Order: sequence, then structure tokens, then C-alpha cells
Amino acid sequence: MATPVIKEGGELIVNAGKQVTLTCSGNQTVKWDIKSKKWSVKQFENFSELKIKSPSYKETRSYRCVYNDTQNSGMASVHLYVKDEQNYWNTPQGSLIKVVEGKDATLPCLITDPSIPKTNIQLESSSLNSANISFDYHKGFTIHGVQPNNDGHYICKATVNSHVRKSLQMTLHVTN
Repeated sequence: MATPVIKEGGELIVNAGKQVTLTCSGNQTVKWDIKSKKWSVKQFENFSELKIKSPSYKETRSYRCVYNDTQNSGMASVHLYVKDEQNYWNTPQGSLIKVVEGKDATLPCLITDPSIPKTNIQLESSSLNSANISFDYHKGFTIHGVQPNNDGHYICKATVNSHVRKSLQMTLHVTN
């Protein structure tokens, strides 16, 4: 069976406060796999609409649409960027990331404006110690093959027009 389709495509960029509607359709009943009191969802026979009346930077994330039937593994996703001049980052408050030594750790600081070049995005910590790090606009920073010396506090930074904006602090705890 074909996978569901999200009308808005793989990425959508909106300004904070501007209503957004995401529409997913498929060959059978589909649903959004994330819920919030800030959103409304309308279910129809073979499609579903997720509406955010006044999105803020906190709605920056990937939204997934799946078939209602758990036997069918079809899935589609769209990454929503909610641009906000005051908030460049959507980072869960009090983020504690636990990871086993040698595995990859993703620090979920999501940039709210994809036009900010990767060269202006940094990860700040006294625990980096030449770690192998990559950045993905949809996921945040990934520290590959974490070691015990990567244990510590992290902040994501973005520089735009000489203004530095920092994320909330995240804590990485490495276990063995």
C-alpha cells in the first residue's frame, strides 16, 4: 500500500502567530502521531487536518502522519519551522539526554529559521573535547560515539546580524 502524503511537502516555513494547517491523506484512515491542546485535528475518511491557530517557536518540529491501521507501516512527515526573531531555538526545557558510551547522542535544539546558515550555528560546552559532531536542521546536534568526557551541559548558539541567540541548556549524561 502507498504511504500517506502530506500536502504541504517535506518542509513548511511560517511566521509566529500565523495560522497553519497541515493536511495528510492516504488510501485509508490516517492520523497525526502527536497531540497537543494547542492544535485541533479534524478526521475525515481518508485524510486528516492538523490546525495550529497561533503557532509559536515551540511548534517548530517534525510532524508525522501514519495510517490508523497498525498493520500498515506507511508514514509521512513534514518539518514545520515557526520563525521568531526573539527565539531562534526550540529546545525542550530541562532536557536530560542519557546515552550509552560509544553510541550517538542527539541534542534536540531545533532552529526556527532554516535560512540561518550552518556556519552560523554552534554547539557550546566545556565537554566537547574534539567530539565528532554533526548538525541536522530537523533533529539538532548529534555527538557521534560519545565518551565519558562528553558528559556535561550544552547550549546551542546561532549568530545572525551580529546577534547571538542561545538555546536552553541541555544536559548529556553518558553511561557505560
